Amino acid sequence: MIFMARFFKKFFSVLFIAVSCILCGCATVGEYVYFSDIAQHKWVPVYVADTEDVEVPQNAETEFGAAHIIFSPSEDGYDVRGMSGCNLFHGGMELKGGRKVEFTRMLKTKRAGKYAGYERKFLQAVSKTRFILRDGEFLYFCSKSGGAEMAVLKFRKEPL
Repeated sequence: MIFMARFFKKFFSVLFIAVSCILCGCATVGEYVYFSDIAQHKWVPVYVADTEDVEVPQNAETEFGAAHIIFSPSEDGYDVRGMSGCNLFHGGMELKGGRKVEFTRMLKTKRAGKYAGYERKFLQAVSKTRFILRDGEFLYFCSKSGGAEMAVLKFRKEPL
């Protein structure tokens, strides 16, 4: 009985530390993002917040390939486009000094599909993003909830 109590105490301590690292992850990784660092690359999501209850597309099993986001220069700031699960999307982004960003409303095609739940979570995470950090081949979209910074999306860099 004592063994089980110690086991659960250690288990929940480790679990608490892991969850804290995830929630505070943006504060501990990355550097300021310069647009030239992220433009003209395909960024494929490896983590999308709150997708535990939805089916997640694996690799390129959708009609439009793997979910991704691409940034490129435009007349009004920066163009953002990609594939979010079932549909192609397009919008804009403005850098607001340092790592702060603001996304315009994303327009998307209107196709139904088995990854509609994932797509909704993906686009919600993009809209919640307040700043972007880069750590090597990874890009973190982060938001603030209360006083805590948390990663809502994590992308891996891939060639176009």
